[in-house]
Amino acid sequence: MLKPIFIIPLILSFFTIPFLKKKEVLPPGCVKIEENVFIDQTEVRNVDYREFMHWLKRKHGERSDEYQTMLPDTNLWVIFKAHKISYFRSGAYHFYPVVGVSYDQAVAYCKWRSDRVNEYFYLNENKFSFKVLDTLKIENVPRIFEYRLPTRKEWEQVAKTEYDPKELKKIERKKLETGQFFDPNRTKRSDVKVVIAKCGVFPPNALQVFEIFGNVAEMIDEKGIAKGGSWKHPKEECTVEKDFTYDIPNNWLGFRCACNKVGL
Repeated sequence: MLKPIFIIPLILSFFTIPFLKKKEVLPPGCVKIEENVFIDQTEVRNVDYREFMHWLKRKHGERSDEYQTMLPDTNLWVIFKAHKISYFRSGAYHFYPVVGVSYDQAVAYCKWRSDRVNEYFYLNENKFSFKVLDTLKIENVPRIFEYRLPTRKEWEQVAKTEYDPKELKKIERKKLETGQFFDPNRTKRSDVKVVIAKCGVFPPNALQVFEIFGNVAEMIDEKGIAKGGSWKHPKEECTVEKDFTYDIPNNWLGFRCACNKVGL
């Protein structure tokens, strides 16, 4: 288990380059889509959500409601018996998209991520020790970034971004090797790795956003609506306009965060 002092640095390692030209500060894990609005390069991964769970466990205890109500539903992988439990917790799936989370859990993760990232920038700016976190009240931390679920407009804007023709050829080759869209031959097998893919394995679009279509469908800020389709949906259904509905957690449903820059 990671020691508490490493929690924030791990959050900040979330698949990004921290600064653009002219020293524009980026929210960790994101790329810019418009002025003061950003979106994650990848879907939220198991390792990212486990950091959330680790923090809740340390803060409130393993038996607390705060911890228990945020646990993902690992029983969703019962169709792949060997991976019923290990998909979320196994190191082999660190960088695979987290699934089995509800809309409310995703929203809670976004809030937690905002708090931790803002804490980091506050400590770094003031050159405080991480020991300050033991007594620091989050309401006293300046708000710089606010993570949240993307709006329909934001998600569709990113989804409409073109790919380089060379990257498209790579995608066509890659999807034959591992899961991005529905394939009845793959889903008959017992290995989840041939159904769902590691985040970032397919080439990105021009914004450097990965797997906006396929792999897992992505929740947006409208509860019950997901976009992009998943390993469980035929490629033909995975279009910009298509809405996928849900009312409970699913093994084909995940999320990525958007972020507003509200400070600096």
